[in-house]
Amino acid sequence: MKKKFLAVSMACLLSLAAETGAADKIAFIDLTQMVEQLPQQQEVVRQLQAEFNSRASELQSIERRAVEKLKKLERDSAIMKASERMALEKEIAGLREQFTSKAQHYEQERQQRQLAAQDKLMQQIRQVAQRLAKQQGYSVVLDASVVIDAGSAKDLTKEVIGVLKK
Repeated sequence: MKKKFLAVSMACLLSLAAETGAADKIAFIDLTQMVEQLPQQQEVVRQLQAEFNSRASELQSIERRAVEKLKKLERDSAIMKASERMALEKEIAGLREQFTSKAQHYEQERQQRQLAAQDKLMQQIRQVAQRLAKQQGYSVVLDASVVIDAGSAKDLTKEVIGVLKK
């Protein structure tokens, strides 16, 4: 829905700009290609993995303990006292609750950090694209995902990547 609105808005903007003669030169950039090729993105992925590896290990440890307790309950429930069985069931429920809580917190924090890093990278891309467009006299720069037919529009993707790799 958001992309459709953006595409329609851009089409209206382009038609208006064409009527007024304001958009003489149009360029586009492929954000998806840039994100895949930029070393900054790969560095962000490495940093996030390093930061969240210990937390993932902690979740795996909790899960292993819960599975071990569950196997013990299944294996020994027939010979356990009722109080022992209830205590073990309570411990398993506690481990499940702990796992769920930590997993949700972990996922939320990971997503927040990932979005913050992505926003920072997009800001860098935007600044470079704007600077190149201004230097080369382009009045409109679009994301390739909203361009249906590039026509005479110039692809600035490689140039932006080149500047950001320096």
